[in-house]
Amino acid sequence: MKLETIGFTAFDSLKKILMVSASSLLQALLLLETQGKVFKVIGEDKNEYWCERHILARIRKQTHYMKRNSHNLISPETYQKKLINKHFANHEGMDGLIEVLKLLEGFSAPASIWEEHLLKPRVKDYQSYMLDQLCYSGQFVFKRITPNNQISTNGIATIKNTPITFIQRQNIELFATSQYLPEQFTIQGQKIIELIQACGAMYASDLQKQLKCMMLEIENTLIHLIKLGVIYCDGASALRLFSMTPAMRGRYIKKAKGVSSYLDMMGRWSVTQNVGKSDNKAIVKILLNRYGILFKANFEKEQLPLNWYDAVYELTRLEAQGEILAGRFIKKYSGIQFAYKQFIQQKPIELEVEIHEKDCCS
Repeated sequence: MKLETIGFTAFDSLKKILMVSASSLLQALLLLETQGKVFKVIGEDKNEYWCERHILARIRKQTHYMKRNSHNLISPETYQKKLINKHFANHEGMDGLIEVLKLLEGFSAPASIWEEHLLKPRVKDYQSYMLDQLCYSGQFVFKRITPNNQISTNGIATIKNTPITFIQRQNIELFATSQYLPEQFTIQGQKIIELIQACGAMYASDLQKQLKCMMLEIENTLIHLIKLGVIYCDGASALRLFSMTPAMRGRYIKKAKGVSSYLDMMGRWSVTQNVGKSDNKAIVKILLNRYGILFKANFEKEQLPLNWYDAVYELTRLEAQGEILAGRFIKKYSGIQFAYKQFIQQKPIELEVEIHEKDCCS
């Protein structure tokens, strides 16, 4: 076959070489294309090019190799500086808080450290009301996304050490919900879930009226359901109050004069929709946005319903689509690494390499 010797060729050039009519040539090429022997490619100049499949595979392999080696390696210290600059610099006001929450989306940390240790250092003029506004407006919610395997329904009524994450409301369905055993729910907890599922989002006082129980019992049950990750509320004040011990919470409520229904100030409570499977592609994009360069060492810091093998599959597909780059970008870390183009330093001159049987990062 002529294409095996001349390689990647434009349709017009191929017609001149073979000296046949355009219709006959197109008919023959389409027949070979259906047999999988040749492929049509639309070039950057919008013209049609045809290539024999083995030659096209070698071209792709060489291009793939050159792309994975067209950047300079940086030291771990340089990467840390770039990452710190990404997270801690130039975040001010409400827009800065939104940007920070997007960077930390899906990152699980104990509820008690979120505002003091994660948000305040990153947002220069951070105030608690800013987080309240974002939550009450429906832009972000906080909830637990990591599985809770604890069977006991007893424990201290606080979420101080419960891993909590902030998620954009439209991204709640990206994370699969965990399946729990009936033994992990109290009778009151099951009633609250059934009531919210039947009536929609409800305030704590409405739950109390329907269940005809003490407000303290409602409070303890809501805390237990947050620990399981099956409910979330409109306001971020629940994160602050429920992170306190019962004694501290009682003293705080006494000092706050006139706050008779403090649970209602947290907003309405909703049940997390049942999501059977996580959106792995969206999750790895969130991780790339957070770290800039994603590799196994920093992936393992996360507590996500996703393993590294599945993450690499999605990342490799993104690389093939041209959205990200793959290779080695940071020294001293083994294994394949993935990064957004704007986060790495490209070499000024392309490498001239031979085609290898094994990929450099396989």
